[in-house]
Amino acid sequence: MHLKRLFGSGRRVLLREWEDVEWRKGNGWKGTDLIHDPTGKGVCVRAYFWDKGGKTLTGIVEFGPGAESHRGLCHGGAMTSLFDDLAGHIVFIDGGESPWDGATVQVNCSLVKPIPVGAVLTIVGRVTGRERKKVNMSAEIMGEGGVVYAKMEGMSIQPVKMGADDAVGRRTWVERGDVLLDSGWNLP
Repeated sequence: MHLKRLFGSGRRVLLREWEDVEWRKGNGWKGTDLIHDPTGKGVCVRAYFWDKGGKTLTGIVEFGPGAESHRGLCHGGAMTSLFDDLAGHIVFIDGGESPWDGATVQVNCSLVKPIPVGAVLTIVGRVTGRERKKVNMSAEIMGEGGVVYAKMEGMSIQPVKMGADDAVGRRTWVERGDVLLDSGWNLP
């Protein structure tokens, strides 16, 4: 199915360090991204979509064999790591000038139903409020028919500079049609 039909008015979110492994290696990263490594065998967000009006970040997530804990089922830490990633990126996108302009400080999870290894699910998170530097949010990991596998209430802080004061740390968000990407791509 075409991704645009699944996510309506949301813009696809792209960060160069998710998509360009060689660029990542040459710009200070030490390893692969825990949640966005396209060759990863654990949890992998295949795509995030940002709906600015609804302050909602939606992702397509695959849970591979590297996320396994009990036979055929994923570890709760895999779900928690996914929620941490989503909480960080919501704050980076909503109100952040830079892709690295905040930090997750609280992730409260309720693991509702085991996730089978090999599952492809949806994660949906939304900003629920702001108070000075605190950004509150909620999220769910869901399957077909709205089946909820896990829920999260969380908080991030913004602004908090996470990167060095270099070209990577000074990137900004750029809107290009149906895509929201970081300025590090240098696209025409």
